[in-house]
Amino acid sequence: MKRPEYLSSGELARLIPVATKPELRNTCVTCAMLMAVEEFAEALLGALGAPTGKRAKISVWVEPVFKQSKIDNKDRPDALIVVDNGRREWRALLESKVKGADLDQSQIERYLDIAKTYSVDAVVTISNQFVATPTQSPCNINRNKLKKVALYHWSWSFLKTEAKIQLSKSVVSDPDQAYMLDEYVRFLEHESAGVSEFAQMGKEWVEACKLYYAKSNRPLKN
Repeated sequence: MKRPEYLSSGELARLIPVATKPELRNTCVTCAMLMAVEEFAEALLGALGAPTGKRAKISVWVEPVFKQSKIDNKDRPDALIVVDNGRREWRALLESKVKGADLDQSQIERYLDIAKTYSVDAVVTISNQFVATPTQSPCNINRNKLKKVALYHWSWSFLKTEAKIQLSKSVVSDPDQAYMLDEYVRFLEHESAGVSEFAQMGKEWVEACKLYYAKSNRPLKN
Protein backbone atom coordinates (compact mmCIF):
# COMPACT_ATOMS: atom_id res chain seq x y z
CA MET A 1 0.00 0.00 0.00
CA LYS A 2 1.46 3.32 -1.09
CA ARG A 3 1.99 6.05 1.47
CA PRO A 4 -0.12 9.19 0.84
CA GLU A 5 1.71 11.90 -1.05
CA TYR A 6 1.00 14.47 1.68
CA LEU A 7 3.12 12.49 4.18
CA SER A 8 6.90 12.76 4.24
CA SER A 9 7.22 9.74 6.53
CA GLY A 10 5.13 7.11 8.26
CA GLU A 11 5.02 3.33 8.31
CA LEU A 12 1.99 1.17 7.61
CA ALA A 13 0.55 -0.37 10.80
CA ARG A 14 1.50 -4.02 11.26
CA LEU A 15 -0.40 -6.82 12.90
CA ILE A 16 2.88 -8.13 14.34
CA PRO A 17 4.83 -4.94 15.11
CA VAL A 18 8.50 -4.72 15.97
CA ALA A 19 7.97 -1.65 18.13
CA THR A 20 9.20 -2.03 21.71
CA LYS A 21 7.24 0.84 23.25
CA PRO A 22 3.95 -0.49 24.70
CA GLU A 23 1.93 2.49 23.42
CA LEU A 24 3.20 2.14 19.86
CA ARG A 25 2.83 -1.64 19.93
CA ASN A 26 -0.79 -1.40 21.07
CA THR A 27 -1.45 1.25 18.44
CA CYS A 28 0.00 -0.88 15.64
CA VAL A 29 -1.99 -3.96 16.57
CA THR A 30 -5.24 -2.03 16.99
CA CYS A 31 -4.83 -0.18 13.72
CA ALA A 32 -3.96 -3.40 11.89
CA MET A 33 -7.24 -4.83 13.17
CA LEU A 34 -9.10 -1.85 11.76
CA MET A 35 -7.54 -2.54 8.38
CA ALA A 36 -8.06 -6.31 8.50
CA VAL A 37 -11.48 -6.86 10.09
CA GLU A 38 -14.26 -5.15 8.16
CA GLU A 39 -16.97 -5.49 10.83
CA PHE A 40 -14.66 -4.22 13.58
CA ALA A 41 -13.80 -1.13 11.52
CA GLU A 42 -17.45 -0.58 10.64
CA ALA A 43 -18.50 -0.60 14.30
CA LEU A 44 -15.72 1.72 15.45
CA LEU A 45 -14.93 4.07 12.59
CA GLY A 46 -18.40 4.10 11.05
CA ALA A 47 -19.76 5.40 14.34
CA LEU A 48 -17.34 8.35 14.05
CA GLY A 49 -18.57 9.31 10.61
CA ALA A 50 -15.99 7.53 8.46
CA PRO A 51 -17.29 6.25 5.07
CA THR A 52 -16.86 2.57 5.89
CA GLY A 53 -18.42 -0.24 3.86
CA LYS A 54 -17.62 -2.79 1.21
CA ARG A 55 -15.95 -0.27 -1.09
CA ALA A 56 -13.94 1.48 1.61
CA LYS A 57 -10.19 1.10 1.84
CA ILE A 58 -8.63 1.67 5.24
CA SER A 59 -4.96 2.42 5.75
CA VAL A 60 -3.24 3.48 8.94
CA TRP A 61 0.18 5.11 9.03
CA VAL A 62 2.19 4.97 12.23
CA GLU A 63 4.11 8.04 13.45
CA PRO A 64 3.13 10.13 10.42
CA VAL A 65 4.83 13.39 9.47
CA PHE A 66 3.12 15.73 7.04
CA LYS A 67 5.12 17.33 4.25
CA GLN A 68 6.22 20.90 4.95
CA SER A 69 5.46 20.25 8.60
CA LYS A 70 7.38 22.31 11.15
CA ILE A 71 6.10 20.42 14.17
CA ASP A 72 8.50 19.05 16.72
CA ASN A 73 8.96 15.28 16.97
CA LYS A 74 7.36 15.38 20.41
CA ASP A 75 4.15 16.49 18.70
CA ARG A 76 4.11 13.61 16.25
CA PRO A 77 0.87 11.61 16.70
CA ASP A 78 0.94 7.84 17.02
CA ALA A 79 -0.97 7.24 13.80
CA LEU A 80 -3.03 8.61 10.94
CA ILE A 81 -6.18 6.70 9.95
CA VAL A 82 -7.34 7.10 6.34
CA VAL A 83 -10.71 5.77 5.12
CA ASP A 84 -11.46 6.18 1.40
CA ASN A 85 -14.56 4.83 -0.33
CA GLY A 86 -13.75 6.35 -3.71
CA ARG A 87 -16.08 9.29 -3.23
CA ARG A 88 -14.91 10.66 0.09
CA GLU A 89 -11.76 10.45 2.20
CA TRP A 90 -11.99 10.66 5.98
CA ARG A 91 -8.88 11.07 8.11
CA ALA A 92 -8.12 11.03 11.83
CA LEU A 93 -5.02 11.46 13.95
CA LEU A 94 -4.64 8.86 16.68
CA GLU A 95 -2.94 9.20 20.06
CA SER A 96 -2.81 6.41 22.63
CA LYS A 97 -1.65 5.89 26.21
CA VAL A 98 -1.35 2.65 28.16
CA LYS A 99 -1.11 1.52 31.76
CA GLY A 100 -1.52 4.45 34.18
CA ALA A 101 -0.60 7.16 31.70
CA ASP A 102 -3.36 9.73 31.19
CA LEU A 103 -3.92 11.83 28.12
CA ASP A 104 -2.29 15.26 28.20
CA GLN A 105 -4.68 18.13 27.49
CA SER A 106 -2.08 20.42 25.93
CA GLN A 107 -0.78 17.64 23.69
CA ILE A 108 -4.27 16.77 22.44
CA GLU A 109 -4.98 20.44 21.75
CA ARG A 110 -1.77 20.65 19.70
CA TYR A 111 -2.92 17.63 17.70
CA LEU A 112 -6.25 19.33 17.10
CA ASP A 113 -4.33 22.32 15.74
CA ILE A 114 -2.28 20.02 13.48
CA ALA A 115 -5.47 18.32 12.27
CA LYS A 116 -7.01 21.69 11.44
CA THR A 117 -3.88 22.80 9.56
CA TYR A 118 -3.88 19.70 7.35
CA SER A 119 -7.69 19.37 6.98
CA VAL A 120 -7.84 16.17 9.02
CA ASP A 121 -11.40 15.39 10.11
CA ALA A 122 -10.83 14.16 13.65
CA VAL A 123 -8.52 13.28 16.50
CA VAL A 124 -9.08 9.93 18.22
CA THR A 125 -7.55 9.17 21.61
CA ILE A 126 -7.16 5.81 23.37
CA SER A 127 -6.27 5.25 27.01
CA ASN A 128 -7.43 3.43 30.12
CA GLN A 129 -9.51 6.48 31.03
CA PHE A 130 -13.24 5.84 30.91
CA VAL A 131 -15.91 7.99 29.23
CA ALA A 132 -19.60 7.28 28.77
CA THR A 133 -19.56 7.71 24.97
CA PRO A 134 -16.84 8.08 22.30
CA THR A 135 -17.93 11.69 21.73
CA GLN A 136 -16.73 12.62 25.23
CA SER A 137 -13.12 13.20 26.22
CA PRO A 138 -11.26 12.62 29.50
CA CYS A 139 -9.54 15.98 28.88
CA ASN A 140 -11.00 19.40 29.45
CA ILE A 141 -10.41 20.63 25.91
CA ASN A 142 -10.79 24.26 24.82
CA ARG A 143 -14.07 24.23 22.88
CA ASN A 144 -12.64 26.61 20.29
CA LYS A 145 -10.30 23.82 19.21
CA LEU A 146 -13.30 21.69 18.22
CA LYS A 147 -14.91 24.05 15.73
CA LYS A 148 -13.21 22.47 12.71
CA VAL A 149 -12.02 19.10 14.06
CA ALA A 150 -13.99 16.42 15.92
CA LEU A 151 -12.54 14.73 19.01
CA TYR A 152 -13.33 11.14 20.00
CA HIS A 153 -12.13 8.79 22.71
CA TRP A 154 -11.98 5.00 23.10
CA SER A 155 -10.89 3.24 26.24
CA TRP A 156 -8.91 0.03 25.80
CA SER A 157 -11.66 -1.77 27.69
CA PHE A 158 -14.20 -0.41 25.20
CA LEU A 159 -12.19 -1.79 22.27
CA LYS A 160 -11.81 -5.16 23.97
CA THR A 161 -15.52 -5.28 24.78
CA GLU A 162 -16.51 -4.44 21.20
CA ALA A 163 -14.28 -7.24 19.92
CA LYS A 164 -15.75 -9.70 22.42
CA ILE A 165 -19.31 -8.74 21.47
CA GLN A 166 -18.60 -9.31 17.80
CA LEU A 167 -17.05 -12.68 18.53
CA SER A 168 -19.87 -13.80 20.82
CA LYS A 169 -22.51 -12.85 18.25
CA SER A 170 -20.50 -14.27 15.32
CA VAL A 171 -20.68 -10.87 13.64
CA VAL A 172 -17.42 -11.36 11.73
CA SER A 173 -18.26 -13.42 8.65
CA ASP A 174 -14.73 -14.29 7.54
CA PRO A 175 -13.22 -17.07 9.72
CA ASP A 176 -9.67 -15.77 9.28
CA GLN A 177 -10.74 -12.29 10.39
CA ALA A 178 -12.63 -13.79 13.33
CA TYR A 179 -9.45 -15.63 14.33
CA MET A 180 -7.46 -12.39 14.21
CA LEU A 181 -10.08 -10.61 16.31
CA ASP A 182 -9.92 -13.40 18.90
CA GLU A 183 -6.14 -13.03 19.01
CA TYR A 184 -6.59 -9.28 19.46
CA VAL A 185 -8.71 -9.89 22.56
CA ARG A 186 -6.06 -12.29 23.86
CA PHE A 187 -3.41 -9.62 23.26
CA LEU A 188 -5.34 -6.94 25.17
CA GLU A 189 -6.00 -9.31 28.08
CA HIS A 190 -2.29 -10.00 28.58
CA GLU A 191 -0.68 -7.86 31.27
CA SER A 192 2.04 -6.70 28.88
CA ALA A 193 -0.58 -4.71 26.92
CA GLY A 194 -1.08 -2.42 29.93
CA VAL A 195 -4.87 -2.50 29.70
CA SER A 196 -6.71 -1.96 32.97
CA GLU A 197 -10.39 -2.40 33.67
CA PHE A 198 -12.68 0.42 34.69
CA ALA A 199 -12.15 0.84 38.44
CA GLN A 200 -13.71 4.13 39.55
CA MET A 201 -15.88 6.98 38.37
CA GLY A 202 -14.29 10.24 37.32
CA LYS A 203 -14.51 13.48 39.27
CA GLU A 204 -17.61 14.49 37.29
CA TRP A 205 -19.54 11.63 38.93
CA VAL A 206 -19.56 13.38 42.30
CA GLU A 207 -21.17 16.51 40.87
CA ALA A 208 -23.64 14.39 38.89
CA CYS A 209 -24.72 12.61 42.07
CA LYS A 210 -25.12 15.91 43.93
CA LEU A 211 -27.29 17.28 41.14
CA TYR A 212 -29.43 14.14 41.04
CA TYR A 213 -30.06 14.11 44.78
CA ALA A 214 -30.73 17.85 44.81
CA LYS A 215 -33.43 17.49 42.17
CA SER A 216 -34.96 14.42 43.78
CA ASN A 217 -34.87 15.90 47.33
CA ARG A 218 -33.11 12.80 48.54
CA PRO A 219 -30.31 12.88 51.14
CA LEU A 220 -26.84 12.35 49.64
CA LYS A 221 -25.38 9.07 50.81
CA ASN A 222 -21.70 8.74 51.64
